[in-house]
Amino acid sequence: MSNAWVISALGTSAAVALDALGKLDAELTPKGLVHAGTTTWTLHFQLDAADRVFATSGLARYLSDRRVSFETFTDFAALSAALESYKADNAVYPRSSNTDALDARTSGNPGTSQYQNASLDLYNALFGATSGSRTPDAGKRSYFTFKPNQLSPSDQTQPVAFIQDPFGNSYGYSTIQAATQDSTKGYNPTFDLWSTTGLTNDPPPTNDTITPQWIKNW
Repeated sequence: MSNAWVISALGTSAAVALDALGKLDAELTPKGLVHAGTTTWTLHFQLDAADRVFATSGLARYLSDRRVSFETFTDFAALSAALESYKADNAVYPRSSNTDALDARTSGNPGTSQYQNASLDLYNALFGATSGSRTPDAGKRSYFTFKPNQLSPSDQTQPVAFIQDPFGNSYGYSTIQAATQDSTKGYNPTFDLWSTTGLTNDPPPTNDTITPQWIKNW
């Protein structure tokens, strides 16, 4: 069963919710991703009139930031659907010692081996590969066909090191709460999936201003 995505516009015009990205008269500001059950995600947008006014010199950067954020949400939809398909066949979501160890509550640097090893294990599970091979193992099902720009390194002759978000960093994927049954570790009892959106700081134990800026499934 694949995830169903509901696109809702919080503002004056729902009709432009999908095609307004990149248009000056109705620019979208992503506000968050809310997990509303095992198969339903709601992507909220707000049309912000104030965003229509900006200096010409800042236009390219502005639209680029919007595009990268939107691409990350799109990745989430596809990866989540693949995870549900994997679970349907295997009765569990992908797990490994690496995904069981990564904790989004305390780890925020996607450049670490902890992030990248967990992401690599997710790649192997969804693509049906071993050790980052770019060719699926014989007889194994591939649940996700990755585009070249979704994988690192970009050199197609090299093994995959991790699944790359549109910001150029490793996605976060954790099953620590499923492994420990401890609700103080991680956020979801099934899996946590997130992008740090280019940030590299660890979340503080209190007054967390880091994770609210991530694109995540909690």
